[in-house]
Amino acid sequence: MKFRQYDQLQTKFVNIDYRRTLGEDSDVVILNDIIEYLDFSNIEELKRDM
Repeated sequence: MKFRQYDQLQTKFVNIDYRRTLGEDSDVVILNDIIEYLDFSNIEELKRDM
């Protein structure tokens, strides 16, 4: 399973620094940080086996 590449820090299309705009203690910023550390290898393996 391949995930679409993305860069949360990119500003090419939208010139907004979401961390600065929302603040480091924003639920969105915290959730994004948690997701970045998750291991999706089990999901990828299940998808390959389908």
